[in-house]
Amino acid sequence: MDEFIIPFLTGSITKLYDDINDQNLAEQYPIVLEVLKSFLVAFNTMFLSADFQISLLHLIVLPTCFLAGQIDNLFWKSLVALPIFTTLYSAKNITQFDLYESIKFIMFSIITVVSILLESIYFPEEVSTKKILFRSVLILVLNIILIFLKNQFIRKMLIFGIGYFVVSIIFQFYLLYSNNDENKDTTRF
Repeated sequence: MDEFIIPFLTGSITKLYDDINDQNLAEQYPIVLEVLKSFLVAFNTMFLSADFQISLLHLIVLPTCFLAGQIDNLFWKSLVALPIFTTLYSAKNITQFDLYESIKFIMFSIITVVSILLESIYFPEEVSTKKILFRSVLILVLNIILIFLKNQFIRKMLIFGIGYFVVSIIFQFYLLYSNNDENKDTTRF
């Protein structure tokens, strides 16, 4: 059970920082953003250094995030070095080469990269009802996949995604349905 708390919290904290930063919500209380940065670095370090495949996947995903325009401030850019170090650190845990596991890793990496690029094309807006609905369905699908999947690396990444998407949905609901007219969704269907 503990092995899945870190991925969920890492995904949640990553998205919480991203949304608070993107919406400039911590301007009155900059200490909140700084504390979140500390938690983000700590949890990402624990998450990445515990598994070579997770670290390696982040090395693959970061250039995709650059292409999709998702790395948009100095703090995110400074974190690019983290998976380089954690990949080198976690490589010591590799005991043998498994072709089948490598194929699963490559397939999951391709699906992840394509998903990030497609989402940035189909949902370029930060906040929308369509994005909430899409991410809600995605959480349901990821939970169904978790029931049947045994691969620990992929399970941890899916739980990271669930944490990320749960915070995203909560935050978007707050922005869309609070009294703040600036964030009202104009793309409802």
